Amino acid sequence: MRRRDRERLVMAVAGFVAIAMVTPEATADTPRFRSLSGSLEKTCAITESGEVWCWGEISRFGFGSSRPARLPSPKRFSEVDGDFGNACLLGLDGRVYCIGYDDFGIRPAGSSAGPEIRRTPSLLTRGPLVESLQFRDMSSTGVAVCAVGDDGSIWCWGRNEQGVFGNDRESGDRVDVDSPSRVLSNVHFVDVEVGRKHACGLSDVGAAFCWGTNHKGQLGDGSTTDRFVPAPVSGDHRFRSISIGGVATCGVTLDGEGLCWGHNRQFGLGDGTQTDRRVPHPVSGNHRWKSIERFTSGACGLTENGRAWCWGEGTQGMLGTGDIGQPGIADRHFLIARVPSAVVGDHVFSTLTVGYDHACGLTTDSEVWCWGGNAVAQLGVPRSATRNSGSPVRVQLP
Repeated sequence: MRRRDRERLVMAVAGFVAIAMVTPEATADTPRFRSLSGSLEKTCAITESGEVWCWGEISRFGFGSSRPARLPSPKRFSEVDGDFGNACLLGLDGRVYCIGYDDFGIRPAGSSAGPEIRRTPSLLTRGPLVESLQFRDMSSTGVAVCAVGDDGSIWCWGRNEQGVFGNDRESGDRVDVDSPSRVLSNVHFVDVEVGRKHACGLSDVGAAFCWGTNHKGQLGDGSTTDRFVPAPVSGDHRFRSISIGGVATCGVTLDGEGLCWGHNRQFGLGDGTQTDRRVPHPVSGNHRWKSIERFTSGACGLTENGRAWCWGEGTQGMLGTGDIGQPGIADRHFLIARVPSAVVGDHVFSTLTVGYDHACGLTTDSEVWCWGGNAVAQLGVPRSATRNSGSPVRVQLP
């Protein structure tokens, strides 16, 4: 999943649906979004005032249906991220809250009960060593969550699968509710991105550090050696954003160059080849990128002029080229783009995000458009309206 740049802008997309549809006019009550976050088969958006709206597979959250719905919470948030059956949110108060399945040791005070489903955002309890910290950035995979403190330290909760906690332990740790784990580094971080098998952080000068599993070179240090504490990414690059998906990583430098590294199955690094890269390698096309968001076998990026491009192996039309691709395993549709291919439609986006088989974008006038699979209404329209779409569809807000 969730992935975002250091300015916390997230992606937006536009297009048309394959069947006739009346596009609702914006009203004074229509929420104005400033960021998006996609994961698996759901998307969430945060308004300018910090309210959270979600659509798609959100039944475990206890609100909403097939249409976008507002999280019923008086709290206000700056970020939302997650995967599988839960999501975590960074509050404007600098604390981390989670909703859905309890995979992070959230318990009622004094309770020793096992995991449960939380229907409202619950404070992710912090131990005494970090009680005074205010967090400035957050990333969650659904089984682990990491957050950057205002002192530049990174703290993680949940499960340390494949060493993503960066605490010099390989795997298997389920951190106790009172014992969040600190990433072992003296680097002053401002951003963290956590994947299922590796994680990366950006320093205050834009230097990238990664840790975790490295069998495909996804840590970008020139080797395939696993690292369980942060190791610098090769090259004298300075990044504005970084994104993790599958066993690959992409980043955008301060001057707008797109670089990717790791596993290159199905052209997922966007360089026209299927050669794995152990160090950052340029994305084809000489584009000047604003952000790049990875999914499992590819990525979508936003150029500095607001245009969206996607590449790699897309499922159910998520490359946004107007085609849903050819039927594959279990009747899913697959499409391959060897290099960045333009998302159709004359749209200008401020930010974009990706899930497992869908992508969404936010236009400069706060419209949200999504494309790809729609099995659980993750495009923000009823499944009865469209099953999947290779072209952007406008999300139907109340």
